[in-house]
Amino acid sequence: MKNNISPDLSLGLTTGTPIEISLKLSKIASKNKYKTIWIGDDILNYEAFTYTSIIANQVKNIRIGLGVISPYVYPITTIASAAAALAELTFNNFNLGLGVGGPIEVERLTGLKPKHPVNRLQNTVTLLKKIFNKEKVSFEYEEEKLVEFKLPFIKYDIPIYLGVRGPKLLELAGKIADGVIFSAPISLLKDSLNIVKKAAVEAHRNPDDIKKILWNGFILSNNINDLKLAKSVVLTIINSMSDSLLTSLKVDVNLFNQIKKEFLKGNKTQAADYITDEMIREFCFFGELEELKQQFIKIKSMGVDEIIVGPPFSSNPFKAVKAMSPKKIWGK
Repeated sequence: MKNNISPDLSLGLTTGTPIEISLKLSKIASKNKYKTIWIGDDILNYEAFTYTSIIANQVKNIRIGLGVISPYVYPITTIASAAAALAELTFNNFNLGLGVGGPIEVERLTGLKPKHPVNRLQNTVTLLKKIFNKEKVSFEYEEEKLVEFKLPFIKYDIPIYLGVRGPKLLELAGKIADGVIFSAPISLLKDSLNIVKKAAVEAHRNPDDIKKILWNGFILSNNINDLKLAKSVVLTIINSMSDSLLTSLKVDVNLFNQIKKEFLKGNKTQAADYITDEMIREFCFFGELEELKQQFIKIKSMGVDEIIVGPPFSSNPFKAVKAMSPKKIWGK
């Protein structure tokens, strides 16, 4: 039975997964009492809003979350109108996640490096909250400009989550976000939670009002060969992290540099070859069901409210998602 020592469990998917597979996994999640289906935006694959709407339209009785959406990739008008449509489609059962996105991928897609991320995200959240509150907004930032923009059909005040890393962005999340999606290395999670808590207190907010979510890859297996399944997930995480964060880990920095170099050239296979088992264990949960259950409880004790069970799951993802569900683990 789920209790105060056990976190909520949600399902994590990405737009890099074929839609028919995500639909099947989503239906399993809905039947097995997962709290939310979170859909990560892999910006070099399927378009996120359409992808999410397909799942929201076909899978019922479960909350839908989209994140993280990058204001460096999508205009704020697109984010606002798409989020409003998804909130209406789900009958106000929708979370919007925002973040910088992977800097390398953003640059490959847009040709520009993300600049001034704290200011950009702060402005984006502030404007979206006004738009969701049915206000007119005007805004000018570099090439993007709004003049008295207002959504005429907005129905719901949509909760905004920030999926961020690094002290400055975590501080921002503690000050303005409804929730925070952590995907930091496990060894840095406690410090990240403390940064958010401190920032919330300084902003005269109750830290307990901020939903704290951890999104990591999961592998339901004790077979060391299955660790290889996680390489693509770890590759994405590493390339979305700043150099300063990577150097704080007890891993050879030269390996991280080589990974980023190959990834930037588009050589994902070669980049993955540099990923070690140590890196995988830093960014993913690995083990049999009882081991994972104990890891969930430990993460909850650190202050995390919800854990997103993310890919690669196992060599049989459908079986793993069913086995790792709240219904199986907590008996509810």
